[in-house]
Amino acid sequence: MIKKFTRIKIANSLRDKSFGLIGWKNWKGLDGLLLRDSNSIHTFFVRFPIDVVFLDKDYQIIKLVENLKPFSFSPIVWKASHVLELPTGSIKKYSLKTGDKIDVE
Repeated sequence: MIKKFTRIKIANSLRDKSFGLIGWKNWKGLDGLLLRDSNSIHTFFVRFPIDVVFLDKDYQIIKLVENLKPFSFSPIVWKASHVLELPTGSIKKYSLKTGDKIDVE
């Protein structure tokens, strides 16, 4: 199944990927943050828990991590090409499952 997200910020640069959600107080009306060319994340200095979706090169979900707490490391997902960070509860809200495809515009 294809899940469409239209309000996604895309982090392409090393700087944007390194800082990610650091300093954010809320999601600023966004559905999530896509980190291209990444296979793991950390939540040091992130103020809130997040859901994490690991995607392959074709944006197919290969791993889901719910409610990753601040000051944590995600697993390294060697087959992942991208990481989508979402507000906690989004995996359940959108019924995301391994094998689903994500469409980000």
